[in-house]
Amino acid sequence: MGTPAVRLDSLTEHGPDLERVRVLMVDDRPDNLFATRAVLEDLGEDLVSTTSAVEAVDCLLRQDFGLILLDVMMPGMDGFDLALQIRRLRRSRDTPIIFLTAAGSVEKMSKGYQLGAVDYLLKPVAPEVLRAKVAVFIRMARQAGKVKYYTDMLEERNGDLREVMAGQRQAEQEILRLNRALKTRVGALSELNAELEAFSFTVSHDLNGPLANITSFSRALRDECGLVLGERGSAYLDRIDSASQRMGQLIRDLLELARSSHCDIKLETVDLSGIAGEIAGGLRAAAPERAVQWEIAGGLAARGDLRLLTVALRNLLENAFKFTRRAEAARIEFGVETSTGAPVYFVRDNGIGFKTGDHDKLFQPFQRLSSAHEFEGTGVGLATVDRIVKRLGGRIWAEGAEGSGAAFYFELPGLNAS
Repeated sequence: MGTPAVRLDSLTEHGPDLERVRVLMVDDRPDNLFATRAVLEDLGEDLVSTTSAVEAVDCLLRQDFGLILLDVMMPGMDGFDLALQIRRLRRSRDTPIIFLTAAGSVEKMSKGYQLGAVDYLLKPVAPEVLRAKVAVFIRMARQAGKVKYYTDMLEERNGDLREVMAGQRQAEQEILRLNRALKTRVGALSELNAELEAFSFTVSHDLNGPLANITSFSRALRDECGLVLGERGSAYLDRIDSASQRMGQLIRDLLELARSSHCDIKLETVDLSGIAGEIAGGLRAAAPERAVQWEIAGGLAARGDLRLLTVALRNLLENAFKFTRRAEAARIEFGVETSTGAPVYFVRDNGIGFKTGDHDKLFQPFQRLSSAHEFEGTGVGLATVDRIVKRLGGRIWAEGAEGSGAAFYFELPGLNAS
């Protein structure tokens, strides 16, 4: 597996002390490497300098890195070819790459992003800008190191459990001891998840600014230089605009996911029927060509947070609206069942449904069960609904079959449906 991109400097009773992140800097000019090191050295990380693609590949084969700063114009193998090799190596295929170059044409920038770069900075770069961007990815690498540490620890403990369960009385006592240790680790993981959610909230905010710049400059380039760019240049701008829109939607979804986990809850009586009706009306107005039969039960109310329940219902109804697109007679229903005593609310549709084995994936972030070319989305909506329902003390589950529609059920403590 190699050494970690984040150094494990020490181990405390509270977990790992992950201090230093390895950063690989690749540039054929030593003076450029010296200047970059001068800008970044006060971050206190492990800065590794190489002056050729061959040296860089050798480093990547021997060690893991949390970030790669890569020049484009180099003799022999240039930065783009090296980026392609980096993505082919198992231990660096997911390592963030920032191109740091004077090659600033639209074509080269587009190629850099196509190769998986997270940013493309033109020299000379303001030191404070470079330091801020590198600091963001260093924080991400450090958090990923903590997640890996706890994941490996849990896997190790689970292996111990499987071994002792095969033993006799003495082994059973060992299992009880390990279970207590696991509970402690789960508590530590819960705290880590809270840190990661707060971190995703911060990163999403930090990404909005650069994304807005990309969008505005792309449009300005189209307006001012459209005739010069020609058909090929316009096609590149279309791809940039499309990617910016997808990135913007992902940022909005991530912010919504973070807010659903951290915002204050204000309990009140919430008119679920009224909210569902307003959402359905908005969807009808947005797609008047769609003939959808809406069945929204009246008088449904629950005890909860108005804003959070609005977000949850919007995600569920938009999900149903999207996946009934191919149905000849689309039907979406919002109602309640009371056969078990407590009210169970549901959103049911006759859309494409889902495979039986995919139940566990439905509420996991970024788990898309359909092709992005067929149905748009970021894979965050149902994960947001799951967190909202759980924060309100309820539970959510789904039933369905491929080609036969889907139904999402959720319970909430508080007022009975009427």
